Amino acid sequence: MPAQQDASLKLLVSKNRLFGTIRLNPLACSALYDSNLTLEQGQIPSTYFFGPGLFDEVSTRYRPFHEQGFFVEVEEPRMYWLVAGFTGTINSLRSALATDAKPLTKAFFQSRNFIYAPLGVNKTTVAGSIKKMLLNAKGISTTELEAYNQAGQQINAGVYFIIDGALKGTFWASQEGGWSRGGLGQNVKRLFPLDIVDYPVAEDEVPEVSAWNTQFNLAMGMVPDSKAFHWGHAFMTIEAIEAYYKEPAMLAGSGAITGQDLWDRMLRLGAYEQNLGYAVNGAAFGALPMRAGVHYFSKNSSGGIARQKQLVCDLIYNFGNA
Repeated sequence: MPAQQDASLKLLVSKNRLFGTIRLNPLACSALYDSNLTLEQGQIPSTYFFGPGLFDEVSTRYRPFHEQGFFVEVEEPRMYWLVAGFTGTINSLRSALATDAKPLTKAFFQSRNFIYAPLGVNKTTVAGSIKKMLLNAKGISTTELEAYNQAGQQINAGVYFIIDGALKGTFWASQEGGWSRGGLGQNVKRLFPLDIVDYPVAEDEVPEVSAWNTQFNLAMGMVPDSKAFHWGHAFMTIEAIEAYYKEPAMLAGSGAITGQDLWDRMLRLGAYEQNLGYAVNGAAFGALPMRAGVHYFSKNSSGGIARQKQLVCDLIYNFGNA
């Protein structure tokens, strides 16, 4: 089997995988996190990979299971943030982060309506930012998070890392006076999750984009003054993402294929060229190498979510390893 030649897919190596994102229970989201604080079962979470070199600024997202299909992004320089608040109200990311901005801790910042952390562009910076966040967040259990949010009482601005329970490995934040939904005047006194936010940057802009520690205003000026960014799900440490895949109760796989199977085999796509064949009336033809930037097995083309998941699981399970 030929070695992988697609530059983006070659990033899919264990040592380059720094974090993941995961969907929370939709009932928790709709209730503004005062109940049902669990993960959405059955998902196959995305993971994020970064170029291995010291000055290698590219990254990619490996998204196995989404209604648009199995997908690996084409590598490019991207800036990553974690943000908590009423994110659906954002029309300008720069304004949301910069308005009345001030440091909250050595790792986190507070603006008028949001709490956030810059992660960075490259592997070294992002890995360092995650370590700093862990040192500057208060560890609590999922049970304690539930108690905070059900009480709905005033708590100071702060960031919390979940160390136990269903939401282990995620970050949550509280805002001074409660979270505001902009002009609607709603102040919600609960902890909200920190979600991933990212957008592409030009290679020659990386020094300015990454300068928040020394030249905060310069770095903030490079943030999109628009809604031109990708808003992902809740950030989760790579250790917790791995534990999710390997936990049978999470139903990460489909049929006889387990989440453990998926975790063990998904990186074969980074090592070897994987060919996807097609069939008509049982006759196989036209095997083509898989490539980054191409969606495979969308929900619509698969005939529904259950069939789509089975196809994606079969795909990963059958990745060749030699």
